[in-house]
Amino acid sequence: MTKTLGPVTVKVHVKDIQAQRANDMLGFVISGTPAGAGQIDFSRVLGQCPRAQSITLELWPSAGPSAPQLELEWAATRMQYLKSLTA
Repeated sequence: MTKTLGPVTVKVHVKDIQAQRANDMLGFVISGTPAGAGQIDFSRVLGQCPRAQSITLELWPSAGPSAPQLELEWAATRMQYLKSLTA
């Protein structure tokens, strides 16, 4: 998809994930990860969107009492990571 639409894309929305087989082997468990720590190759994706003027980073930490703090930490470090890929 990015090969077709990437050259004309001006806004990109990203979220990284980790997909693992469920313990019963009857499906998958999808977990959010910090951008660059999961299964999405952001260097490839953003490299195919040379006209991108805006990148929206969606964070999806596991639910729990530490989720708000974790989200703040991910935001601080992962925005720098994404900026390094577009520099």
